[in-house]
Amino acid sequence: MRSYYPGDYVEYNHEYYKKPSHEDTVRMIQPLVAHLGRVDASRLDLFHNTVSISKLQHYNDLLLEPVKIGRKYSDHEIKLPDQDIERKLAHEGFWDIKLSVRKGRMGFPKYYLCEYREFLGRNYGIVLTDYYKSEDYQFTDSRFSRMINYGHESNFIRMSSFRSDVNRLISKENQEKTNDVLKKVGSYFLQGAWHEDQIAAWIVSGVFGLAKFREAIEIIYFILGSDFTETRNYFDEDIEQFFTKVYPRKAFLRMINKIGSSTAEDMQEMERIAREWYRSLNKAFSGFLKTEVSWGTMENMPMYKIIYSNFYRLGEVFPLESSDEKMVNENTGQIEEISQQFFDLIYG
Repeated sequence: MRSYYPGDYVEYNHEYYKKPSHEDTVRMIQPLVAHLGRVDASRLDLFHNTVSISKLQHYNDLLLEPVKIGRKYSDHEIKLPDQDIERKLAHEGFWDIKLSVRKGRMGFPKYYLCEYREFLGRNYGIVLTDYYKSEDYQFTDSRFSRMINYGHESNFIRMSSFRSDVNRLISKENQEKTNDVLKKVGSYFLQGAWHEDQIAAWIVSGVFGLAKFREAIEIIYFILGSDFTETRNYFDEDIEQFFTKVYPRKAFLRMINKIGSSTAEDMQEMERIAREWYRSLNKAFSGFLKTEVSWGTMENMPMYKIIYSNFYRLGEVFPLESSDEKMVNENTGQIEEISQQFFDLIYG
């Protein structure tokens, strides 16, 4: 799978054009990482302690303070309010570094600095490394980072959350091999299994402990959204270790192995079953969202109204009153039962 980043595939003789190693990249952008930490510390001090004109001035001075990163061939400096930060990063050879800025409390900016790759023919780019994240910079779904890309908001798969475990358990501290494993898993396996359409169901299932439902969603999307030829070609010991040690998914790994020994007719049958059970699970989940419970002084409140009006703080809202808990558990139990039925059928 060809990356948009030329340094992944082209060898340049001159040091200026040669892609730096992971260790060198970490070292060269450290001044920017340190500066983002100072800016955030000043911002949080304004929120948590007494505000004064001098503190506001200090924060403003930090925002405007120039930061020089990269190599010795350029005198470009970065200021956080600049509109062309990524262009300047690219000029220094960091084509794959992205600084995402979000409006936070009282309009103050918060930051996320990461390394990413995009691949031809793929729905999502992949975040390989998190270099910096403001304390209050949050992801709706931890699997995805939503950032501005070519003038539009796009989702990126956050393989960066697995980086330390892959580095420790699979690549044995080899950072370049870690990159290769993360790109391979993200491009050929999770690219099909994860989709932004799942985000609501994924978050709700986490709150209510629907583990089988989550894995069933991944497998159904994987079957319907993956190229089985690629799956066969790129499955190896690293992939097996990833889904065994790093991101344990026993049923998902079983599906990958099943594809490796399946005929064209077997694959068509799997796709038919996946479509059928997608409809069944969608219907069961919709029924769960329509469950009516007591909410404050109101009775017969549908769950979907509670969930979507409190989407970013569900952990604070649930569990429900004990009087409604039994009914909700019956519905979640049905979802888990249908998920298990799917596993039993797809694996024979």
